[in-house]
Amino acid sequence: MGIADELEQVLTEWHAWQRGYRPVRSYNDRAQGCELHRSSRQYDDVNGALDEANRESQMRAVDYEISELPNEPRWCITEMAMHLARGHCLQRNPRLPLGPERAALDARSRVMLTRRLVRAGVLTSEAETV
Repeated sequence: MGIADELEQVLTEWHAWQRGYRPVRSYNDRAQGCELHRSSRQYDDVNGALDEANRESQMRAVDYEISELPNEPRWCITEMAMHLARGHCLQRNPRLPLGPERAALDARSRVMLTRRLVRAGVLTSEAETV
């Protein structure tokens, strides 16, 4: 798998993570008498908790790196992730240019994000192979 495929997979996972269900704090999810209880972590490798914790930290790193991009590349990457996750183009951001300028912006945004994610340790391939 090349760096472009790896980036697309990370963007698809990030979009799903961004849109994931987060419960609202209304009723407490634990009884007050059990508030300080911590369960054992001895079976976390079997029940998938370690994988989920690893995915959560990876998605937080991707989210941070995307949020640190300048506006236009960030908008471009966010739109690209949405289109990758849904499998088709639903809408275009009106703030972004059209035509050849858009293609250049897409390429620049991919390179910027790829280099940031390689430095953050999220992508394992070399950034120059984009």
